[in-house]
Order: sequence, then structure tokens, then C-alpha cells
Amino acid sequence: MAAEASGRLRTRIPPLPRGRPEIWIAAIVATYAAQLAMVWYGATHGAAYAPWRAAMPFPVMDLGAAHAGALAFGFLVCGGVQTIALVAIYRATPARAAVAIGSVSLLVLSMAAPALASADLYSNAGYGMLGAAAYAPPAHAFAHSEFSWIELWWGTPMVPSPYGPLWNAVDAALLAPVPTLVGKMLVLRAFCALALAVLTAAMWRFGLPARVLAVTLLNPALFMQFVANAHNDAVIVAVVALGAVAARRRPILAASAIVAAGLLKLPYVLLGLPILAAVRAGTFRFSLAALAIACVLAVSWGWGGAAYIEALVFHARHAPGGFFAWHVVAGAVAAALVLGALAGLRRPRTAVWLVPPLGALYPAFLYPWYLAWALPYALGRRRVLAYLLVWLPTASVLVNQDLVQVWTLVAVFPSILLAALLPPPARLRSPRRSLR
Repeated sequence: MAAEASGRLRTRIPPLPRGRPEIWIAAIVATYAAQLAMVWYGATHGAAYAPWRAAMPFPVMDLGAAHAGALAFGFLVCGGVQTIALVAIYRATPARAAVAIGSVSLLVLSMAAPALASADLYSNAGYGMLGAAAYAPPAHAFAHSEFSWIELWWGTPMVPSPYGPLWNAVDAALLAPVPTLVGKMLVLRAFCALALAVLTAAMWRFGLPARVLAVTLLNPALFMQFVANAHNDAVIVAVVALGAVAARRRPILAASAIVAAGLLKLPYVLLGLPILAAVRAGTFRFSLAALAIACVLAVSWGWGGAAYIEALVFHARHAPGGFFAWHVVAGAVAAALVLGALAGLRRPRTAVWLVPPLGALYPAFLYPWYLAWALPYALGRRRVLAYLLVWLPTASVLVNQDLVQVWTLVAVFPSILLAALLPPPARLRSPRRSLR
């Protein structure tokens, strides 16, 4: 990153074989279907799995999945193909009809996914049912009902909500009319799919070109994490993107979007700050940033109360501590990057991988959906955003805590990193072949 920031390194992507964009879209859909099938296999086959897990409405893949090495290899191959396909699509934007068909195909597969790569969908269903009690769940809140799957996975009392009071309120309002557990989970999937659509619309309104919108609408990593697994980061990033649209002409609305994002998930009060770089007056810009942070802290305390603070402390205390020093360093660097972006400084592309540790409670690893935390940082720079989006499918596999293998850490991860950073040989260098 230091070499890139100093101008001594240029991030390029090697040339690819030419082909019709529709073929690359078909490859994305096919490999995504294969990944969903592997998630189902990993969720239903594991020697250490308790028998009840196979009967869950949506089984969850976790550590201990059978043939974990083969699954990791299969996911990595699919992720690599998807990255190559997204680069090809970025360079030769396909027709709108082809993009629409591919995106709808990914959406249908995601909504119908029979298994999960994360149990957060169960916890969000539980938090929505608990409402205001989500920060201090009572014991056996879901006993002797179809909702008992939540406590079978998350324990009793279940883990307190780490989310902001605004998310708990939205979650409760969404799920209140739906009587069944499967119905509630499908509603959350649909709501996150809507958020992904809003994110894309905001990016279009922001003025991003069609090829960036194409690699967003056809990005299987976004569909996997934001629709199939329904992580609420989809909603929060969409709110920040709407703020970015308003930042230049209506900076108060942009700051309000950051406040809303921080009330949905606390780290976003910092992660959303780069969108204020569009505010030209420096004093006003930093005043808005300080005001947004103060508002989030004040409203979080007033709305969430001591129970919210206690829930955050609970998660911090139960985080693995073996990599605490790494987490502190990575978090400090990430904070410096965010503040630099807020100040209008150049945003190194490779720095997007350092932003996710900011505010992460679990320092030993990154969850794949944390990679989306870099989207607000990348929004203001087209080349940074393109770099993040095309590498997202591969990066999501590499940091998946259920699939990481020794050979992944020792060999594959360094190879991917070098491929992303090093320029191609001189004979291959061309302005057309760089991500612009």
C-alpha cells in the first residue's frame, strides 16, 4: 500500500481471452450455483455436527464440514472464475438485457438457497421477535416452538444483539406480520435484496458508469453475503450510498445518512465518513463529521441505553484475543485511511482490504461480509471501487473462516495478492488494460 501511495506501484490486471460477455455472465451464474450447492453439502455433512442440524429449515455450514479442503478448493476455483469473468465484463460492458437476466438469475438462486454460510439470519430473526429485549434476551425465549432452532444454535439465553437500536427497530417492524420462522428469514432475504437494488440505483445516481453497475449487479459475492445469507450490511451500505449521492449538494442529508448507518451498526459512523469528502469547505466538512459522530453516540445511549452498551461489552469480552495486537494495528491503519479519505487525500486501491478490520469485534479473522465495509471508502474513487468489486469473489473465499486452510494461507493468498498488485510484463502493458 505504501508503494502504491508513493506512486512506485500501479495496480493492473493482466489481459484476458476475448469472448462474448454473455458467456462470462453464464459462467458467473453457473459457478455461483455450484457454490450454493457446496454450502448445502458443507452444512449437511460433518462428522462433528449434532444430529439436529440436518433438520434445520436452513442448515448452516460451519467449522467441521466434511471434506473441508475439497470445499475450500472448489470455492476458490469458483471465486477465481468469477473474478476473471467480472474483469472481462468490466472491460466489455454487456447489453442491459444480458445484465438483467444474469442479475435476476443470481437473485432467484439466492432467495431459493437451501443452506446458509452464516447463522446470522437465525439471530436476526430472533432479534426481530425480541424487539427491545434483543440486548438482554431472556432464557428460553423460543422454547417448544418452531423458533427453538434459534436457541439451539445461539444458546439460551441467546447472544445479545450487537446491532444499533435502529436496526433492531427495523428488524422488529419487518418481521412482526410474518408468523413462521422460514417466512421471517425469507422476508429478511427479500429486504436485503431490495437494499442491494437501492445500492445499485444510488451508484447509478452517483454518476458511476455502466460497467461499474454491471459488475455490481453481477457480483456473486454480494448476492451470497447480502441475499442468501441476508447480512444487514447490505441495508447499511445502501444508506451510506444514498448519503454519497446527496453529499455535494445536500451535505446535511449526507451527514444524516452517516448517523442512520451508525445507528444501524456502530462501526459505520466512521466507515461512512469518506462520503463527506465531496463537501468542498474543509471546516464545514470536519464539523459535519464531528456532529455525525456525536449524534450517533448520543442517540445510541439515549435509545439503546445501558443494555446496548452492555451488549457491545459482552461481544468485546468474548472476542478471541490471540491477535489483539494485529487488530489494534490494523484498526489504527484503517482509521487513518478513513480520515485521509475524509480529508480528500488519494485513496490507494489496495487499502480497501485494510478497511474491514475497523471496528471488527473478532480480530482473529475477518468475516467475508466485512469486506463490504470498504464500499464507502471506495465510492468516491471509480478505480478503487472497480478494484474492490472485481476481486470481491476471490477475497470473500480467502477470508471465509469456515474454509481457510493451511495451504490457502501459505500459498494461495500470497499468490492472489501478488497477482492483484504486480504490473504485467512490459509487452502486456497498455492503457486499455488497466482498471480505470
